[in-house]
Amino acid sequence: MAASFSFRRLAGVLRDNRNFRTLYAANAVSQLGDWFNVVALFSLLLELTGKGEAVAFALLTRFVPMFLAGPAAGIVADRLSRRAIMIVSDVLRAGLVLCLLFIRRPEQAWIAYAVVAAHSLVSAFFEPAQQAMLPNLVTEADYPLAATLENSLWAATLAVGSALGGVALAVVGPRGGPPDTRTAPTGSRWRWWRKRGHLARRSRTFSAFAICGKESPTSARTGASARCSR
Repeated sequence: MAASFSFRRLAGVLRDNRNFRTLYAANAVSQLGDWFNVVALFSLLLELTGKGEAVAFALLTRFVPMFLAGPAAGIVADRLSRRAIMIVSDVLRAGLVLCLLFIRRPEQAWIAYAVVAAHSLVSAFFEPAQQAMLPNLVTEADYPLAATLENSLWAATLAVGSALGGVALAVVGPRGGPPDTRTAPTGSRWRWWRKRGHLARRSRTFSAFAICGKESPTSARTGASARCSR
């Protein structure tokens, strides 16, 4: 039994079953995007609300609807076309995620909670339909290996997708805007220092003009302040 679960056999399941390989690759991309989005969403909620409770509430809206809808979703997967359920679910989830683009102000944080809850509800119907499809995509002998690959995919995409989301968050921020000046000394931080120096020079010029009582700020720049002090 142990020999049948070798890495070689796992790779063979992907190699020999084209339909399963296609579904597996699509799931990998989808789940990478899900965890990538989760990192950005949590950071955005913290930025908008300034409260850690916002993240806790987002987690509740992510998992509670799936828990409640799970039994009904299994019945639907048994009675309707599983392929149709998966396609409709993916289209709906894509549309829901696009709604996050409307979040701009703290009072719009409710949009994030609504989107996460609806996304979780739709995913509750997608998951059992996908699992029920596996026996139709692989042979009976390969089914345990295919299930193993599917189960391990969640952990792998969690690690990789979250890491990529963290890197993207550090580079462009949760809104996709320019990075923080502390992380970009050659960009916005350089422009800030340049502007600060320009304002400081203007301040010194007009200060000298006020002290010496000259008719033009130009005279202060050309040494009027020094003559005044003498």
